[in-house]
Amino acid sequence: MVQAPFSYRADPSVPAFPDDRPIIVFDGHCALCSAWARFVLRNDRKGRYRLLPAQTALGAAVYVHYGLDPVDYETNLLIENG
Repeated sequence: MVQAPFSYRADPSVPAFPDDRPIIVFDGHCALCSAWARFVLRNDRKGRYRLLPAQTALGAAVYVHYGLDPVDYETNLLIENG
């Protein structure tokens, strides 16, 4: 698989994880973000997406990799193909 220029795959601070499907990283403590994640789950009948709370160690590592604040979440991330 071709590695994108901003890929986390070569970053040793990001733990390895299955990324064979698009991943949505969201703020699991935010009511709006959590409701949106539930909406995605409810409507993703083919199981295309994986959801990852930003508050996990992996979620925080991904936020840091992309230069985002791993504590004060201002955005969701959609990561596809690395």
